Amino acid sequence: MPDDPQKDCQGEEFTTKHLRIAVCSWNVAGRTPPTNLNLTDLLDCDGLVDIYIMGFQEVVPLNVWNVCFLEDSEPANQWQILIEDAMNRLGCGSDGSMMESNNLILPSGVLGNRIYEESLTVPLISLDGNVPYKLSGHSRKQASYVRVASKQMVGIHISIWVRRTICKFVHSLSVSCVGVGLMGCLGNKGSIAVSMKLHQTSFCFICSHLTSGIEKEHEERRNSDAAEILKRTYFPLCNTAARSNLESVWGHDQIFWLGDFNYRLDLKDNEIRYLVAEKNWTCLFEKDQLRKHSMKGYIFEGWHEGIIDFPPTYKYEFGSNQYAGENLGYKDKQRPPAWCDRVLWRGRGMKLLSYRRAEYTFSDHRPVIAIFSSEVLMPSSDQISRANKT
Repeated sequence: MPDDPQKDCQGEEFTTKHLRIAVCSWNVAGRTPPTNLNLTDLLDCDGLVDIYIMGFQEVVPLNVWNVCFLEDSEPANQWQILIEDAMNRLGCGSDGSMMESNNLILPSGVLGNRIYEESLTVPLISLDGNVPYKLSGHSRKQASYVRVASKQMVGIHISIWVRRTICKFVHSLSVSCVGVGLMGCLGNKGSIAVSMKLHQTSFCFICSHLTSGIEKEHEERRNSDAAEILKRTYFPLCNTAARSNLESVWGHDQIFWLGDFNYRLDLKDNEIRYLVAEKNWTCLFEKDQLRKHSMKGYIFEGWHEGIIDFPPTYKYEFGSNQYAGENLGYKDKQRPPAWCDRVLWRGRGMKLLSYRRAEYTFSDHRPVIAIFSSEVLMPSSDQISRANKT
């Protein structure tokens, strides 16, 4: 139910609606997904979702060629096909007001750095500057969700999917990429942030991959990475030459930060494995580096995270439910288990509904997904009626 109408500084009436937003992050270890990988268990959120934010790390191997020379977009495209299939299996039949036409009419406005004043065919915009992602013939007829934005930087990839019946209200899309990897600027580590507005509410979605490693210097570098991302992320606006607060991360109503943060646990390997076996998540979480730095105000001060009541998401043997190091015959590098993969948020009108991981053995990481109830400020019904008459 909408809240009581409220007025902005121009006296226009607005009302609030509650939408469900799903935010997912997965480090896929540079592996190309098989065509039969079913993502419905990951994306099934026990009810209709209005917006999905899909963040990946290591969609390609982080080798010299991919980092320094040519970015391979084919694995990301394969992930998008799997996401689309899963979303439409979950969404078809749920969206009773689904449009029959594949063309979406948007009001004149700014999407990214281009002006649109015509009928658009989904998706609304590809932030990569490449040929827009094309839906299959089956999906063109039945798609419940539309991919409104996507962007890749080396191994980091983010895409935003919006329920078809509300995607025409998405506007002011913009992207900002920050590389903090090799030489402090390359994209093997860093972030992609997408800014957008839905009706009158502004959103910022940050997908990041921070420095890996278990040494103290790596922990300090992760803090530095996060600080650099916040400092260097800004969104160019078309109609102004001056930078304003609205162009930074902090100028948004609701901010979501997802990714492989790579923070570890300040315990010995055998102590971590013992507490994991005992499912003593409370004692483990007390030694979590991200929690420690947030509480001390070093970084992430003022950010929120849900209660972690699931096992550490890293590092597993491929194709197995065993952590690396438990099997003496496993040849890959051993790492103490840790909650590397997280979803954080800050802002107003946001309520966490659930926070969980999904049990896929495809990668050495497990994906995490957080579901939110989000308040969105939208025009009142009277204002919409007046606009439709003009």
